[in-house]
Amino acid sequence: MTEGLPVRTFRRSLRFSWRRAGDAGKCLFLVPEAGVPCGVRDYTSKLVSSLRRQPLGEAYEEVPVAPHGIGSAARRIVHADTIVFSFPLLAWSRTVLLPIVLVLLGAATRRRIVLFLHEWSDLHPLRRAAYLPFVALCRTIIMLSPTVKAGFQSDPVVKWARSKCRLALHAPAVLRPATRESSSHVEQVQKFARGSDVVIGYFGSIYRRKEPAALLEVCRYLRRNQVRASVLFVGGFTNSIDGYESRFLQTVRAMGLEDAVFVTGYVESTPELFAILECADVFLYLFPEGLTTRRSSVLTSVEAGRPVLVPDPACAAEVAHHPGYCALIRDCAVQLIPREATLPQIADAVVAAARRGPTARPVDFEAWWELAAASVSSVLGSGADSFGGARQPGAAAKPQGPVRPGASRPQRRIRNRLSSTRLE
Repeated sequence: MTEGLPVRTFRRSLRFSWRRAGDAGKCLFLVPEAGVPCGVRDYTSKLVSSLRRQPLGEAYEEVPVAPHGIGSAARRIVHADTIVFSFPLLAWSRTVLLPIVLVLLGAATRRRIVLFLHEWSDLHPLRRAAYLPFVALCRTIIMLSPTVKAGFQSDPVVKWARSKCRLALHAPAVLRPATRESSSHVEQVQKFARGSDVVIGYFGSIYRRKEPAALLEVCRYLRRNQVRASVLFVGGFTNSIDGYESRFLQTVRAMGLEDAVFVTGYVESTPELFAILECADVFLYLFPEGLTTRRSSVLTSVEAGRPVLVPDPACAAEVAHHPGYCALIRDCAVQLIPREATLPQIADAVVAAARRGPTARPVDFEAWWELAAASVSSVLGSGADSFGGARQPGAAAKPQGPVRPGASRPQRRIRNRLSSTRLE
């Protein structure tokens, strides 16, 4: 029985795609076409823009995908070399079948699949389960933190994939603007801040694993010790299935801090965002794992020019691979507090940092992104022998220059500017 024309055409397209798999071609970063505001989506867009500014940058493309446009995305996938999926992207969770269809297509046509994981252990088990097909089908998993990498590699469900993990460098998600925007929202926050001796700032999504409620304890302690403290949460609650928002607000009421807590919700305008961030006197993050190099909230707070307090990293090698974070700590833009610090000790550190005043030390945005892009292109280009693959714990990373996806060796080196950059 002879094959029909559609079957023969499909088989020819697969043979054509397989022949192209080893060629130097496109690297596609697939993202949802539209969705709720998402830090991972913003990071992906800035990463692709930075990659495209490097030599051979035309190989990298960000591809927005919509359910009605899956045919166009499929054609681009079968003509590319590398397909990159970034998680957790909030918009993907609403169309979970779409990325699964795309990853199956990539696997069927023998594309090189790369998974960019910003979190793992902190994710809800159901969300981790949804990512298992991508873990199974990908060749490489890129992460931005040794702590996230260690959490993934120690998970018995995915320990078989631990050899796929590679490290890359993080970079700030928001560029500090030259101007500030006044609005009724900004004026409302400014009025709130004027009624306090110390405004403790927090930036980013509000969810349980970031321990935002711990800041309420610090605020209450200071108020009981005659310091008019308040907490400014610049951001909004995530749509979680654990009902954290209602429990958090109940905690605020139970502590009697209704007048001492301000939650802004999502702020879209960057000039307005920084006008609000600068109402804080000090930023405090009491992450259970301490400082990790994946936290965009820490970098944005540094860019706002205010002292940032974070517990020591749980992983001893957490910042050693990232010269930018090492510089922030060395220059006291980020101050580490002991993980075992008591509530009074944390409160004292907050007051002391607030009294020191603004740091006015913004991050060198371009230098951070140049090095981050080089580290990612090195992973994408060198496969198993990639950045961070066999490095000893604590050794400083030396990202290679940009390479075309699928190439075996980097084309050039770039000078590490972050470790010597003055954060002025």
